[in-house]
Amino acid sequence: MIFKVQKIEEDIDFGCEERMDDEPVMAVVTLQDEAGAEKRVKMPDQLLYDREINEGDQVIFDENGKLQKRIRGDWTERCKKANVNTEEFVSKMEALKAGKNVVSANKDLIAEEGRVLLDTAQENGKDFLFEAAVAGGIPIIRPLKQCLAANEISDVLGIVNGTTNYILTKMTEDGM
Repeated sequence: MIFKVQKIEEDIDFGCEERMDDEPVMAVVTLQDEAGAEKRVKMPDQLLYDREINEGDQVIFDENGKLQKRIRGDWTERCKKANVNTEEFVSKMEALKAGKNVVSANKDLIAEEGRVLLDTAQENGKDFLFEAAVAGGIPIIRPLKQCLAANEISDVLGIVNGTTNYILTKMTEDGM
């Protein structure tokens, strides 16, 4: 779930003088979810520092309430405008920037942000693979890109998938 960090405070109920050497310094973080509800959580101050989390940042927590990552503001706004799942886009971008290859079958994500993901992959010398989201999962992208790279392809004709076939057949039968 995505939250906005409203406030970061020192945990005054657990000051440094009461803390054992092996215990982390804790912070109390006030978070606001997308619906506007607020909650307060305690977490190690060092975790906030290591992940460069400040007031006003957006962060992702997993289903167990564990802090996963900070979301850069420009990515969040971009996803809202494109109606794309922010968490998925951010995780793919961060994986590519961390030097990992990424695979996705999310058609919405690819349609809206595919160019950005492909460019990021190329900048980092990695692959962004999305064949599972195209042509009913038929492996067509890699052969076009690698095996037929020397050919000049002007058109690709054929039935893209079962849904398209049904729609086109219905349109033809109904004279549309």
